[in-house]
Amino acid sequence: SLYSKEEICQVLDSNYKPDVIQMPMNILDTRLYRCGVLSKLFDRGIEIHVRSVFLQGLFYLSKTDLGDSFKDVLPYLEKLKSISAEAGLDIAELSLLWLVSLKEVSKVIIGIDNVNQLKAHLETLKKNVDSSVFEQALSIKYENENILNPSLWPIKS
Repeated sequence: SLYSKEEICQVLDSNYKPDVIQMPMNILDTRLYRCGVLSKLFDRGIEIHVRSVFLQGLFYLSKTDLGDSFKDVLPYLEKLKSISAEAGLDIAELSLLWLVSLKEVSKVIIGIDNVNQLKAHLETLKKNVDSSVFEQALSIKYENENILNPSLWPIKS
């Protein structure tokens, strides 16, 4: 389970070849996709499992719930919401559908709170999305590590 391009490159540069690498990626955090690491892993026959599909639930939160700590990401989320809505989706659905569309990704790991959420995700997987929607979303380049890495989020009291 790795977190960054640097960690993945360290593995790629070593003599060790893992069978599987698990990493965070979603429709807002596309850094590992854009930098080519995904392709390098795939080309070496390493199975890729993706986690943090919904950015630890951030895609489900309202502006009010996000609060001041997440002000920086709001314009990017609004743009993603707009792109998603035009395709008849929400951001979480767009993220899940994008990840399962990637030939490099073998498995997508999701967290759920209840069986209804699981059913909703399974229904999402039945939806078709034109690749141009993903291209629009991928044009958004957001790189604030303090938001994209949930371990750096402020602790709620």
